[in-house]
Amino acid sequence: IKVITDLAHSQPSSGPSLGHPSPVVSDSDDNRFVVHHLRRLREAVPASIRVFVDIGESMTWPVNAWEVREHDTFDIALGMGGMGSAVSGVVASLVAEPSRPAMVIAGDGCMMMHGWELHTAVQYKLAPLIYVVINNEGYGMVRWSEQQW
Repeated sequence: IKVITDLAHSQPSSGPSLGHPSPVVSDSDDNRFVVHHLRRLREAVPASIRVFVDIGESMTWPVNAWEVREHDTFDIALGMGGMGSAVSGVVASLVAEPSRPAMVIAGDGCMMMHGWELHTAVQYKLAPLIYVVINNEGYGMVRWSEQQW
């Protein structure tokens, strides 16, 4: 299991900081930074990788930046999907199709709500599995909503 975390702090010190962006993908330095890294990640993983995108502010970037190259490779629980659904959904995907690589793109808030699924994945040696955590240091969409009111 590979965990890629904290895109906001992995940049050069002169680069933009993720800070507290709006949940709308715009042309800000913060958003361009995340989009740039998601596109680089897309080039590095196989076309057949199954990507689970979690609910919350973190979903705005992959929804706008991820190039879907094959059928049945991009999963997002819109509608009544709760935060953390992708964190557990990816584990279920590997149980169903153990030889197919899978990845989660989630915010730090989703990962704070879940995480035992990582234990299950390790216990049952489910792989290949990648977790990408976009760290905006909190529940960004909630914070944005509070600032609007």
